[in-house]
This record gives sequence, C-alpha cells and structure tokens, in this order.
Amino acid sequence: MLSLNRDHFYLKEVADKLEITEFDLQYYVCHHWFLRACVYLTANEVRSRDSELSDLDGKLFGDEGFFYLHPDSCREIFASGFINERRFYTKFPDEYFTVPDRKSAILVREKSLMISALDLKIFIALYEVNSEKKKPSNRGGRPSAKPEVMAEHEFRVKSNVAHKNKSNEARALWQWSRINIKNKDIPDVNTIRGWLSEPRSKPAANAA
Repeated sequence: MLSLNRDHFYLKEVADKLEITEFDLQYYVCHHWFLRACVYLTANEVRSRDSELSDLDGKLFGDEGFFYLHPDSCREIFASGFINERRFYTKFPDEYFTVPDRKSAILVREKSLMISALDLKIFIALYEVNSEKKKPSNRGGRPSAKPEVMAEHEFRVKSNVAHKNKSNEARALWQWSRINIKNKDIPDVNTIRGWLSEPRSKPAANAA
C-alpha cells in the first residue's frame, strides 16, 4: 500500500498499487500522456543549463523540483535504461525548458522515474484501472467487446508482446479495453481469461 505522506512514487510501487505488470505500466507512460512520468532535478541542474523559460508568473525557472518527461523520452529510457535528456516539462504540457546545445544534457535513469500522487489519482479516476469488480459486464442489449479484445490479443501475439501466462495477458487486455473500447460493456479479467482458453475456431468445411 502506498504511503499517504508521499507526493511521488516509483514505478514499481505504482504497478503494485494498480495491480498491473511493470510492462503494462510502461505502456501507459509511453503512450499519449496516459500517465505522466517525472524526474527530480536539483536547482544546480536547472540553473547550470541556462534555462530561460519563465513560468506563468514570469519567474525564471531555477528552483529544484519535479519535471515531466515526454512519452517518447520514456520509451527510450525503458529500451536502454537511461537517456541524456534536453527537454523537461512543467505541470503544463505546453510549457517546458530545453537545455541548449552548448550545455551538457541531463542524464535520466529509469530507476529515477516517478509518478505523482495527483497524476495517479487522476489516472485511476479516468480509466478505473483497479475497479473491475465494481463494473458489471455483458448487460442485456449491449454488444460484446469480445471481437475487439481478441483482435488485440492476436495483434499482441503476432507482435511478440503477449504474456505467456493467460492471467497476465487477460489483465493486460482488460487494461487495454478500459482505454480503447467505447459504448460496449467491458468484460472482467476472468471473462477475458476464459476467452483466451477457448479453442481457436477452425475453418468451416466445404459443403458437399
């Protein structure tokens, strides 16, 4: 359980809180600002890079604190373990400072990435990522999401990113469904796991 006295949490803590795999968490961090990752920069790191960006009150950045990373930068960090970053965002997505070329970039390691408690609360509220037991599924009159879910599974299999463990794969597909499927009841994890256990359909035999 995450401490209520902290404002930021490491990625492993967030994955445990959401009851998802670290790979699923990486997906959310790397795509479309679903969940924003940040890093703590000291005042010396900010000031020594000649930041010239002012905040909304006209004050030059120079204080230490947490700054966000672009999803593309996070993707590179997860691939290599680190990045020499030059662009850091404030809490406003269109406000950032860039380290000029004449200055050295700032080294950011994967282990230093964190998620703010506020961003985590917003993410949970928007996507209901850990409230599957509260949501009914397959209510009468609503179309099933099974075709979309299984199509995504086939894509994951062909892309070699599907989990071999059916329970983990079912949870990953459930998370994907919460974000990508609209106007249909989202099945729970156990239902999706049942779909994954069904034998693949065979082509119909030619009529005599």
